[in-house]
Amino acid sequence: MDIFSVPLFLFVILINAAPIAGIVLIIRRAKDSESLPGIGTTRRLFLYGLAFISLMLATSGVTMLIASVLQGIFDTSIGRGDSSGQTAFGLAATIVGFPIWLLLMRAGSKSLIIYPSEAGTLGRKFYAYGVMMVSAIVVAFTATQILSSILGFDNVEVSGLAAPLVWASVWYFHWRTESREGQASIVAITVKHLYVYLTSAYSLIMLAVSVSFLLHSLLADAYASLFFDSFRNAGMNDLWGDQVRASAAVAIIGGFWWWFHWHRATDGDHTSELRVAAVYVLGIFGGLAVTVSGISLALFSIIKWLIARESGVSSAAHFDALPAAAAVTIAGLALWTYHRIVSQQDSAKNLQRSLSGNRVYGYLSAAVGLVTMAIGFSILVGLIVGLMSVPNSNIIIAPRWWGSPLAAAFTSMIVGGSLWLYHWLRRQAAAGATDPTERSMLSRRAYMFSVFGIAVLASLISASVVLFHILEGALERDLSRVDFYDVRWGLGIVASAAVVSAYHWQVMKEDRTLEPESQDIPTTQPKQITAVSSIEARPIVTRIASQINATVTYWERQDDAGIPVLTNEQASLLASEVSTALGEHVLLVVDSSRVQVIPL
Repeated sequence: MDIFSVPLFLFVILINAAPIAGIVLIIRRAKDSESLPGIGTTRRLFLYGLAFISLMLATSGVTMLIASVLQGIFDTSIGRGDSSGQTAFGLAATIVGFPIWLLLMRAGSKSLIIYPSEAGTLGRKFYAYGVMMVSAIVVAFTATQILSSILGFDNVEVSGLAAPLVWASVWYFHWRTESREGQASIVAITVKHLYVYLTSAYSLIMLAVSVSFLLHSLLADAYASLFFDSFRNAGMNDLWGDQVRASAAVAIIGGFWWWFHWHRATDGDHTSELRVAAVYVLGIFGGLAVTVSGISLALFSIIKWLIARESGVSSAAHFDALPAAAAVTIAGLALWTYHRIVSQQDSAKNLQRSLSGNRVYGYLSAAVGLVTMAIGFSILVGLIVGLMSVPNSNIIIAPRWWGSPLAAAFTSMIVGGSLWLYHWLRRQAAAGATDPTERSMLSRRAYMFSVFGIAVLASLISASVVLFHILEGALERDLSRVDFYDVRWGLGIVASAAVVSAYHWQVMKEDRTLEPESQDIPTTQPKQITAVSSIEARPIVTRIASQINATVTYWERQDDAGIPVLTNEQASLLASEVSTALGEHVLLVVDSSRVQVIPL
């Protein structure tokens, strides 16, 4: 069933690409913040880079010291020499790393007094949220191990408590520091969002995977009790085994970590690109890919039973994959449904975002369906080539080697074709009459060029491999059916990629012919804000500017202007007022009572 893991493989690629995209976004936005007066980029990188390394060393050392102390107190079976190496390393790492970290952080605090704008620089924020990222991962991993032992009523290794306690303390210290300091620039907000959404992403993956495993265990036991009578003889130890306890622990830790970062740490954010990426890439695309994989697995079992039933295998044994398919499908549907609701709620605040969100959702769903359908077509073509070129003329013999590929081909084409046709025809209808600007939208172009490019690349690679094997066979000996049989799957990929690329090339030509003229498409330039405010009020301006991707130039007030108190709704209203103001330049005058918007 490796063929049905391809949508999940594409999903994993997108998740791995997300940090790179986030870093690119941060660097693109860092230009304005780095132009403010400060200690300089080189000195900042040296200061906070060395602070990060020394803190990692000191934290590791403190962890080992506390673990050694706990071992000595609670584990009397350990001799003095058994933990001497751990204690020595802990002392050395702490003695070296902790003083250096204190000195560097003191230097950083002094630079904040001299240059308050340092609070919003890329280097400082990368340090803080980099420390929190590492700490969050260590806490999640170590806390899961301890919780698994507790759930299993096993003897908890007390020394193992050192790691989550120490790293959680480091995380909490930096989280509180950042909460007090705030995000004084757009790049600072972007770095925070990168940390928050990456942490919530892997936490949600922990939750989804562990819940699907728990569901599989429950459904598999129920299935076995119905058809094999094995459940009745199972004791508590079998039902609450190591893997089940570990999954329950991962679900609890991952669920808590996801809830905190997604619901509490985002500060009511509904507009950032990183949130949109998390909702659509992880939630909607990922949930849909998982759901398609689960449905495909179930349908594969049914089709294979109908066309290539294995002799001597009972119905119950043949369909023993259904519990896994059901668990994966339920988890994928839950992931997709939740993020689909979130996307609708976020889009409801902005009509343009709502239209864009529906468009992105349609093309992502069409992409999942197209990939699945293309895989099925590749298998079918490869199977036909294999049947025509099989060395043994007696091709229909037991076991039916063609049964599984044929079932996989039908499954992929039915599931993927239905999904692709439904969403693609809706987008084509919109491009034809409903929305004339559909053909020029970025999401449609990204879909078209991605599909066409991947199809062409797959065709080139597969065609090269196929041609190499055929030419090798022709040059070394007489070309035979065996040579075509060996490259049957490669020929299937070439045929599928050729059909996909040819069709989308025609659609791309049609789009170029029918898309509206560029001058007919309304365009808006990003607003340029000049903010007259105190240094303490700059985060208020940053909140407003970040919602409309505006650039900000700060003029510092010398009087005691104060800081206004704004709710998220008030900040959104001000952002809308700035966005709709006449002209490209807007002046914001900030004092303790209000934020005045003046078009220039």
